[in-house]
Amino acid sequence: NCSILNKAVGFRYLEAMRSVNSRCEREFAKHNAKVILVTSTVKGEGKSTVALNLAYSLSKSQHTVMLIDGNLRSPSLHKMVEQDTYDFKMDDFLAGKLKSSGAIVNLEGTRVLMIAPTIPSKDPIKQLNSEAMGNFINNAKAKVDYVIIWNMVHRHVGNCLMRQFLQNTVMV
Repeated sequence: NCSILNKAVGFRYLEAMRSVNSRCEREFAKHNAKVILVTSTVKGEGKSTVALNLAYSLSKSQHTVMLIDGNLRSPSLHKMVEQDTYDFKMDDFLAGKLKSSGAIVNLEGTRVLMIAPTIPSKDPIKQLNSEAMGNFINNAKAKVDYVIIWNMVHRHVGNCLMRQFLQNTVMV
């Protein structure tokens, strides 16, 4: 468990996450941004770990954060938290078949709200590029200090996300 909330995590890792947090806060302020996209084309690099720990770190700095698992082909953020989450597919949430109260969890002891589907999407590109996803992110931006999206780039997935959300977005 590489969570910065885990007391067994080493000092160097904690300091590295604090440094990433500080840099992100500076970039957010400099660019008047509220969204961070954590992405890469390579599996296993630690994107979800960085996204989750950045959310925790910003929360420790008294910020509210919406953390979105945008890896709709293989969602995994729900496995990384030591808390019950909802079993759902992002498609159903974005189609309005599921209320926020049945998809978004407040991570205990933090100021982090997380939406992390457990069931893969049938068409992740369509979902990520949908008007409903854009509306959800815009609504989240109006309610929290920061929105963090982690996404595994697959050919066109990154392009659609970047095209739709690149304005005032910090990418890691």
